[in-house]
Amino acid sequence: MQTGVGPIPKSSAMYFWLYTFFSGLMLFLGLSLLIRKVAIAFKILGANFLVMGYLLFTTYLVYGGLMTQYPHCFKTGSPLMYLVGPLYYYFILALSRPGFKMSGVHLLHLLPFVLHTVELGPFFILSAEEKVEAFYDLRNSELLSYPWGILSFRSHTLLKSGLTLLYMAAGFFLLRKSLTWRFPEKNMVLLWLQLDIVLKALTLGIVFFSYLFLEVFPKQFYRVGDMLFFSDFILCAIFLLLYPEISKETHIAERNTDDSAQQEAVHGDDEALLEDVLDEEEANPKEVANRYTRHFTPEYLNGIEKALAQWVLEEKYLVMDTTLARLANIIQIPYPHLSYYFNYVSKHKYKDWHNQLKIDYACRLMQEGKSKNLTIDAIAMTCGFASKATFYRLFKQRIGQTPSEYLEELSK
Repeated sequence: MQTGVGPIPKSSAMYFWLYTFFSGLMLFLGLSLLIRKVAIAFKILGANFLVMGYLLFTTYLVYGGLMTQYPHCFKTGSPLMYLVGPLYYYFILALSRPGFKMSGVHLLHLLPFVLHTVELGPFFILSAEEKVEAFYDLRNSELLSYPWGILSFRSHTLLKSGLTLLYMAAGFFLLRKSLTWRFPEKNMVLLWLQLDIVLKALTLGIVFFSYLFLEVFPKQFYRVGDMLFFSDFILCAIFLLLYPEISKETHIAERNTDDSAQQEAVHGDDEALLEDVLDEEEANPKEVANRYTRHFTPEYLNGIEKALAQWVLEEKYLVMDTTLARLANIIQIPYPHLSYYFNYVSKHKYKDWHNQLKIDYACRLMQEGKSKNLTIDAIAMTCGFASKATFYRLFKQRIGQTPSEYLEELSK
């Protein structure tokens, strides 16, 4: 977090090697996640690893007293710390929302990073000699009041750790709310995410309170929080290296393809095109079954069926143009999992099942006399059909009569 100011004893050469190794580990893993074909959520996590790798490197320069050899790195890590919270929150957000895309609102979370970069702008354009002098001033001054732009060093550290704590809390509640249906019970991914976010919050709490009560805690105690915070990211990196399949299996934010036709199918209204894309991608049923069967424990299937039953109970199927992708987003089930459920578990295509629900609702309206003051067009619209012709065709296909014939029979 680039918070320490005193040098580590030079005799501890292994300590410096550990900094170098783990900094390189996070930089390597970050680049790996960014260039590989993984879910967008893990690309965001890769960006966070790059940030943390660089922060660990600059912290090594400060703690080791080597910043004078690389003066232009001094303070460059400070604005980046404002990115750690938003990036981790984006990571959880992308996991919980299929088709997640960055918007202008999301970019507002980067405002503290931008403002702090601007705040330090005058310092960044100083000469190397002036930056070395500033570094020595920091080492010889009190952390309580050392200027770090407009605000003091201590104020910025409290602001960074406090904001990041808030993002961790928001991510945790989003995780608990949105991912319950996402993963089977006791799934390794969900357990890892919950443990990781709790550990990050605990270490950030130590950093925050050690700076808030800097006069109370022993000298250099703030380093404990710094090291624990970095250690948690290092453990996260090691976990992903030991279980690389995690980033491959949880493609739950989007389907990770450059095919524009598929993107249109997933997010658009053309159900036929959606099914064509699925047929091309998943032509081998055995391969599809092998890919998803391990997710479909009895508990997970029960969770999907409960979510669908609640959606039906609330009559949300009457909303016009509710595609499978939109349904997945509403009930918080990964789109590929929901597609697999309909095609290989329930043995009903989503489109047919959805139309059946709407036709049955139209029949109930007519049977209960609620359609007396409605035209056939109005009934079709009420049941979520955009076209009268489609409503007529599907009604006759399911009931064996046209809506007019059915009404006439009911009136006898």
